[in-house]
Amino acid sequence: MKASNRLDWLARYSEGSAGPEEIARLEAEIRRDPEFRNLVVEYLQLDASLADAASHIAPAYCTPFPARPRHRFAALTSLAAAVALVASLAVWSLRSPAAASEVSIEVLEADCYPARALGRQGLNGDLRLDSGSIRFRLDTGAVVEAVAPADLSIPDPMRLKLRRGNVTAEAGKRAQGFVVETASARVVDQGNRFGVAVGDDGLTDVVAIGGKVDVFEPARASSRPLASLDSGDAIRVDRARKAKRLKTVSLRDDSLVPSGKHRSALVSEVSDNVDEPGFNRCYAIVPRALREGSRLHTDKPSIRWHAPEGSTFPAALRNADVVRTFFHDRRDLDLRITFELKKPATVFIMHDARKPAPAWLVENFTRTPHELESGPWFRSKDKSEYHVTYQVWRRDCPAGEVALGPSQDPGTGLRGAMYAIAVKAVRP
Repeated sequence: MKASNRLDWLARYSEGSAGPEEIARLEAEIRRDPEFRNLVVEYLQLDASLADAASHIAPAYCTPFPARPRHRFAALTSLAAAVALVASLAVWSLRSPAAASEVSIEVLEADCYPARALGRQGLNGDLRLDSGSIRFRLDTGAVVEAVAPADLSIPDPMRLKLRRGNVTAEAGKRAQGFVVETASARVVDQGNRFGVAVGDDGLTDVVAIGGKVDVFEPARASSRPLASLDSGDAIRVDRARKAKRLKTVSLRDDSLVPSGKHRSALVSEVSDNVDEPGFNRCYAIVPRALREGSRLHTDKPSIRWHAPEGSTFPAALRNADVVRTFFHDRRDLDLRITFELKKPATVFIMHDARKPAPAWLVENFTRTPHELESGPWFRSKDKSEYHVTYQVWRRDCPAGEVALGPSQDPGTGLRGAMYAIAVKAVRP
């Protein structure tokens, strides 16, 4: 490839005159040739300096130029973003400046993303991540996190189209009604935080992490959703647009993660024997998440772990992988929860200290001296908070299936809280 050809493509792109074929070739060369990437960065830095200098020269006397598809320096900003993300193995796809309307985003975080590329910029066309992750804010206030591999576009500040990969969105009040569209579903925010994933098989997974979402069939003006999800619910929508319960999701803190990325090295699929119509509660596997202030249930986002007053969080539990259960299960006396351990590990069960431990727990686990508290469950009129104390039980388990029973034995007459689960690697 002649260097002159590549420089000509770059010059024409910066002026807004490059065609789709030239843009595609330029994008391919940026990916392929590290030396060319460095050259482009130097070119952009020089051009940006000239743009900054030009912006201070007699602005009151400037005659407007005729309208063009895109200002040359705006094009350079987009290309700079592409080069920066390619350098970190995450790619913003280049598109013709006239191909789509530009949406303003504020980049908040990005893996290996140069600091100069953070901040507000225009997104024109598609966003494709080959590696890493990015978190950005739209003008409506919605915050979106995308984790590679991902392929998406943002037609407007209230709508995102996801073709492949994972996104987690936190809409807030201003952006309530924010939509994520896939080939098989249209997910409409009705509350706060949710995640959507599209796999290579075309299936769409939806999880309500903290708030409510409605899931509709795509491109159909229907007032009746396929499913309405509350915190802790998750479903999978197939190609026929049929929804079924998704029992297990993988999170990193409170963000959905793709298959094989940031997943627990200890715990795989969690299942149970619950079979109720319309029941969509899920278990969440969250690696290294157990600490002061972390969540214990998928359906109680405000309830958090705390060390008892006057003590510190037990080191034996800190940074254990968490299997978030759901509070609803506390009433099921026939409950059976199972999960697979990929390797030998210590399984911890945090059980409500206000009620007797069930027989399966006493027979198979050993009570430790540690205690934890969860809350606040409510605040009284004098603003004091109510917390629940838990006993910590443990068992060293080999790789393979682990089976757990109900939160209480029949006839105890006490409801109490649902137990919580944590797993930590066995020390060699």
